[in-house]
Amino acid sequence: MSLLDTIQAASLSARKARNTDEAALLTTLFAEAARVGKDDGNRVSTDAEVQEVVRKFIKNNNDTIQALWIPEKIDLDEARVARRTKLQLEQAVLMSFLPKQAAPEELQAAVSEIVAALPDKSTKHMGAVMGQLNKRFGANFDKRFASELVKHALQ
Repeated sequence: MSLLDTIQAASLSARKARNTDEAALLTTLFAEAARVGKDDGNRVSTDAEVQEVVRKFIKNNNDTIQALWIPEKIDLDEARVARRTKLQLEQAVLMSFLPKQAAPEELQAAVSEIVAALPDKSTKHMGAVMGQLNKRFGANFDKRFASELVKHALQ
């Protein structure tokens, strides 16, 4: 079963359970993900394309959560708190459609292994190390964290 089919089934399940917030989110997600393939030659979207759409939704949710996070007004505005809570619940639903991210320890071990195989430790090899991490983990790792690990390992 493709990821797109999984999202469609989850959307149907949420509608049957009368979970309107989750159903609306999943219906929108399904439509956006399906549109990617349809716009590119009227085909079915691949799992990689669907994962990119899910990541886009997660990023947008994170941006909105950050915009709603005003330290002076953390708990003073009930509507703001309710909206932030709803977005965090949506985030959990969206994260369930992505493969598990590589653990920090796993990334550290991979970086150490790759750097050990280099002829010399220089920051000019950063792109090569990040390329190896991309080959090994695909999109399933925190690139910002990995970049910090690589910088530290190459110094």
